[in-house]
Amino acid sequence: MKYLYMPIIALLLFACSADPTPAPQLDLSQVNLISPRVDAQAVAEAAQLADEETLALGEEIYHAKCATCHGAEGEGQFPDNPTQPDETGRIGAPPHTGAGHTWHHADQLLIQIVREGSNAPQDMFYPMPAFGDQLSDEEIIAVLEFIKTWWSEEERMVQAERTLMAEQQ
Repeated sequence: MKYLYMPIIALLLFACSADPTPAPQLDLSQVNLISPRVDAQAVAEAAQLADEETLALGEEIYHAKCATCHGAEGEGQFPDNPTQPDETGRIGAPPHTGAGHTWHHADQLLIQIVREGSNAPQDMFYPMPAFGDQLSDEEIIAVLEFIKTWWSEEERMVQAERTLMAEQQ
């Protein structure tokens, strides 16, 4: 049983490395990513893209509030070197595409970061401002749903699983 999660751990270590090379596409038939605690059907349903109205709202807000730092296409502040410090020694706003790290986190954490801003050390990272006083929860969720359009189905499934697992805790 303890070896069941070894492929997942290896995959996460690879995906979270500082190497800016995009992670390979996941093959769900070969890696058991669905936790026994989470219903596979619930994960598949949660990984579906939102309705057109929600996506349109999210896109509008993203371009008004997020694109300045994270890029118009989610490519990040420094798309050529998204994980490397710039001349100030700080790492820029991360990409939100599949090449980035956003899909590695549950919705609850992503909503919290948008609402409250990032608590990352400002000498290492450009600060993420808080938008909780500017955006409603519905608007924040719409932005996250729009960002998910840049992820592959496999990335959305992994992220949906993490969201569902976080809800169970």
